[in-house]
Amino acid sequence: MTYNIYWGDMHCNIRTHQMDMLDDIYDGVSKILDFFPVAYYPFYRFDHKGFNMETQDHEQMFDDQWEMIREYSKKYDKDGEFVTFMGYEWHGARTFYGDHNVFFYDHEQDLDPVKSLPKLYENLHKVKGIAIPHHTAYQVGQRGKNWKYFDEKISPFSEIFSNHGSSEGINTPFPLYMNYAMAPRTSGGTVQDGLERGHHFGVIGSGDSHDGFGGVWGSGLMAACSKDLTRESLWDAFLNRRVYAVTGDRIKLDYKVNGAFMGSVVDEPAESSQIEVAVEASDEIDRIEIIKNNRVLHTLCHQGQWEDKVPKTKVRFKQKIAFGWGPSLSNEYMEPVKRWIGDVEIYGGKILSVEPCFTTLGQDYNLESDTKCSWDLISSGFMRHKFRGQALIVEFEADSMDSIVKYNIENELIEREVRECLKESLLKAYIDESKDNVEKHLGLTNDEVINHDMYFHTAFKAIIHRAAPEPAYKLECKFEDVNLQEGENHYYVRVSQTNGQMAWSSPVWITKNTK
Repeated sequence: MTYNIYWGDMHCNIRTHQMDMLDDIYDGVSKILDFFPVAYYPFYRFDHKGFNMETQDHEQMFDDQWEMIREYSKKYDKDGEFVTFMGYEWHGARTFYGDHNVFFYDHEQDLDPVKSLPKLYENLHKVKGIAIPHHTAYQVGQRGKNWKYFDEKISPFSEIFSNHGSSEGINTPFPLYMNYAMAPRTSGGTVQDGLERGHHFGVIGSGDSHDGFGGVWGSGLMAACSKDLTRESLWDAFLNRRVYAVTGDRIKLDYKVNGAFMGSVVDEPAESSQIEVAVEASDEIDRIEIIKNNRVLHTLCHQGQWEDKVPKTKVRFKQKIAFGWGPSLSNEYMEPVKRWIGDVEIYGGKILSVEPCFTTLGQDYNLESDTKCSWDLISSGFMRHKFRGQALIVEFEADSMDSIVKYNIENELIEREVRECLKESLLKAYIDESKDNVEKHLGLTNDEVINHDMYFHTAFKAIIHRAAPEPAYKLECKFEDVNLQEGENHYYVRVSQTNGQMAWSSPVWITKNTK
């Protein structure tokens, strides 16, 4: 069966102090995602004698707020357009068992205050519910996943990436360094540790964001491979592990082993594994890796392999247009927030798709026609380790290399031939605006600023990235493995783009023919 790919964020925490944001949260998420399993956060922080603490026990206010979540989840839920699920971060013995998010098929279930994970599993078997582990690679016994306690019927997949980083393994890309209080990752709770124990589960990316915005670019997204955009079909994809993870860019991935789709456990014994991978990335593909039993089996490097395959006439390409940077968010006196209104239009071609890469609420874009896309975006300066700008990835089909792409940015019209778009990027730094801000807010004239580098460093910037032609971002490949080990073998795919964005498939399990 051929499946459609739908995008969601299964770990957007809505906290106790964000209940007045529910309209903005649901409305914002519904514009950029296909489904939204909200993860209500029934905890709050408080200060006791100067030491910051977080609640552990169930309180009445959590039940009251859960009812508000129920109301909004029902309000925005519509099969075929935007599907919502109710969920919450489990407030049981997280320290010992590891962190889990609980989600329900319907909107009728209540918060479960049970402390034991096995008891939670037991209760979820009585309803249509699942419990998804996250940031599993922290120290076991200190909020890392304790794989001794696992039920594959209730936990069909686990987070492999979020804004914490990656829990794939101990020597794999993206360490868990973003949350310095809980870092670093270590052996015992990684995804690979769970797979080595023989557990069957898929993998997803999720934001684990706490600012009320689901689908934050760069923090993790999940893809569900589903028949259609309905609650029933999505839940079927969840239970059968037809899910995968991306860091931010919406890499499309089709992956099979011996004809079985990702997430499958193939019971029929086999003498070899025929691996098929089809990727449509959002930028240039760097490499595709096949990981067998937690070791890299094959690596296909795509750099240097596609350049001679770019058509000379009609060409498809993807191009990222990004906005942001500017003063640090800590420099509020420098106006670290900027609104960007503009558009892009192609002459001699058409726009095929637009992919949003947003990091905060309040963004909007509109595909006005098959040749023009406009935007109204707000960037929020920058924070160390966090990009708070906004971007769009636009896919074009140009009639020829002479076709013209016109960008309207800050009321400046920029014209580029397609051949220029494919050759190099173009950066615009608004230095005059930076100078005006310094003089307006700090009273410093140009003569008083001895290091003019700081004007550039605090300037808002827009960049038109170098475009990637279709041969760079689309790739199909096949691999064969004839050296199966006795018993069960698992295979998953790791895709890397040259811009650092990645995807991980859920595994496929194949058993060796022992005849």
